[in-house]
Amino acid sequence: MQDPDLSFVEPARRAEIARRIAEVEEYLRAPGAAAAERAAARLGLGLSSFRMLVRVWTRSHRAEELSGATHRRSVSRRPDAPTIAQLSLIRGTEASMPNDVLLEKVVAQVYANAESFGAPMPSRPTVRAYASSFRRERLAGVPAGVGIAIDHCAVDVLVSWEGKAVLPIATLALDLERRGVLGVALDPVRAGPRTTAAALLDAVSRIEAGSAARADAVPIEIERDGRPEWDELLDVVEAHGLTRSGGEAARLPGGLRTIRLLGKDVNGVRFKARTTHRKPEGRIGEGCASDVDDALKFLRSRLIRSEIGGPLAGLTGPVRTALALDLKRLTLD
Repeated sequence: MQDPDLSFVEPARRAEIARRIAEVEEYLRAPGAAAAERAAARLGLGLSSFRMLVRVWTRSHRAEELSGATHRRSVSRRPDAPTIAQLSLIRGTEASMPNDVLLEKVVAQVYANAESFGAPMPSRPTVRAYASSFRRERLAGVPAGVGIAIDHCAVDVLVSWEGKAVLPIATLALDLERRGVLGVALDPVRAGPRTTAAALLDAVSRIEAGSAARADAVPIEIERDGRPEWDELLDVVEAHGLTRSGGEAARLPGGLRTIRLLGKDVNGVRFKARTTHRKPEGRIGEGCASDVDDALKFLRSRLIRSEIGGPLAGLTGPVRTALALDLKRLTLD
């Protein structure tokens, strides 16, 4: 059997999902009641759960659809479902506020409006979830700017660091025009010039050969801190058709731009902006950790859409090639 594609399975769950697939495949070679009972026992599953596993795998052969492929956060058994009037209030309040305002301010305004009307509202997490959904629906296809922005944010995917499981820092090349992610890099300690170069390299490498150039220069927003290594990266960026904006601060952006653009949760990936600037010791999590490469593959599979037509496709092929070579060199320094 060919190795299953585990790209869309959470890194910490891949070994177990591969084991389940192997048991299912072995069972399918010689099915039967006794074989099902033995396989279920080896997996620690009930017989009905194992049979469901077999049905899902034989139907789709997609590892991410199997039970246990992702970590399920606990959910209430009694959903706090809003009424039609409450939904109208949430939707109307969200639509009345600026596109880039923090979602927490939208939620606060919802409760303020509800109080002025004397209307009861469901729980704060419920209001937040619906406000986020309404915002994504309303802003779909609405540009948040022109070009690319670089941001850095902790993500809720555990990686190994000095024997501990920590939340790493993702550096993201954001597509402001299409509200998406073009490239991602990951580091368990902190973001910086190297991860920025790696995220841009990831984005450039995704452009199909032969994509036609449409612009003389591509705007890119990169905020830097005081590390001198930024100088060479910014020189490379500006030498290859990217027009950089952004200043220097004591610390790098910490994820608010990402959350405003994409939301806190994207396709099963949760951004943790409040922990971005903590040291690794302050980002220790609970659970099984994966190595950085596996976690990075998982993030890219969940966050990145096709780059065809994105801002970097505006550069000519030779310029993109030269840019990629210089960025790769900076990731290896």
